[in-house]
Amino acid sequence: MARPQSGERKEWELIGVQRAQEMRGALGLGRSPVPDIFSLLEQHEILVLRYPAPGPDLNAFFAEYRGFLIIYLNSDHSLGRQVFSAAHEFCHYLYDRQNPKPVFCNPGTYEGSDNRYEVIADSFAGEFLMPKDGLEFHFHKLFGQPGIITERHVIAMQNIFRVSYGAMAYALLKAGIIKGNIYGRVKKLGSIENAQELRIQLARHGYSSALLEPTPPQCPRSFFEAVSANFEDDLISFEKLASLLAVWNRTPEEFGFERHEI
Repeated sequence: MARPQSGERKEWELIGVQRAQEMRGALGLGRSPVPDIFSLLEQHEILVLRYPAPGPDLNAFFAEYRGFLIIYLNSDHSLGRQVFSAAHEFCHYLYDRQNPKPVFCNPGTYEGSDNRYEVIADSFAGEFLMPKDGLEFHFHKLFGQPGIITERHVIAMQNIFRVSYGAMAYALLKAGIIKGNIYGRVKKLGSIENAQELRIQLARHGYSSALLEPTPPQCPRSFFEAVSANFEDDLISFEKLASLLAVWNRTPEEFGFERHEI
């Protein structure tokens, strides 16, 4: 397949931005960060599976299976990357559901790609999570007109919008807040080899490193509600409830359930 022309790719990116702006408007988000992308997906009746991948090549996917809408996110990835992946898959849910096959993705890696759908989804995720007007508003609210932009500014902004350092640095570049020569310097802190230094910088500025870390498996709310209701209605045993929750490293006792006979 021929590589997309620069104008064609810009058109795809613009489609993603416009779709994100429309969805943010429909949700009434204004210039604010998305409060909780995972809860937002569940509000759309999507089963969000955040679980370690069985192999290194499974990153994220959207699928419709037997009437269930599913978004899978690799919980071995950092929380910041999971957030971006969730927004990327949300775009597939909104606009690509006509595809009957699962859409397997590697969100955040489609710069220069010739895949129209993935370029649009990456662009959607960036604007949906880090809208240009929101970045400008919050950056100038925090810093006014700073003389020299440093890693400290990126760290503060990533923690407002709850995204990865690398995603925020790139978003600030696209918004024109960081210039190209500065971007080349500050983006280095977001590299894999500098992860420990980024943790140190986060702590130095009073921030948690949670966005850099993988997460435990997260039990989908709808799944927990279903198994809880089945147990309370005596349709499954305590042992079955325990085995279902164990997949997510949870126990019935954590939720106040006690053993009783069917």
